[in-house]
Amino acid sequence: MEIYNNRKEYEKDVIGRSDLPKGFKVGVVPLTFFPEEKRVDEGLPMNLSIVLMDEKSEDFAGVFTRNSFPGHPVIHGRARMDEKYIQGILINNKISNVRCPGGE
Repeated sequence: MEIYNNRKEYEKDVIGRSDLPKGFKVGVVPLTFFPEEKRVDEGLPMNLSIVLMDEKSEDFAGVFTRNSFPGHPVIHGRARMDEKYIQGILINNKISNVRCPGGE
């Protein structure tokens, strides 16, 4: 495991080891999430990631949860699969599934 003295060293190493295909950009933003349906004293950690292409493409695919009660991000993502072109995707890592209506 690599040990870094500071964030700048870490970022320099990560950038030096990572290459994206030409025309692609990515970004990740950490945030704290407070779900309305489940009271929590401290927020839950979550990341939003984006993969963005310089140009639209008609070559894309998606994989989604098989949960019977998916959240809006899944419903919206499935609907986008019917579009002819996509230029980017936004990925969340916490709120794709929701609880059953009336369930605990």
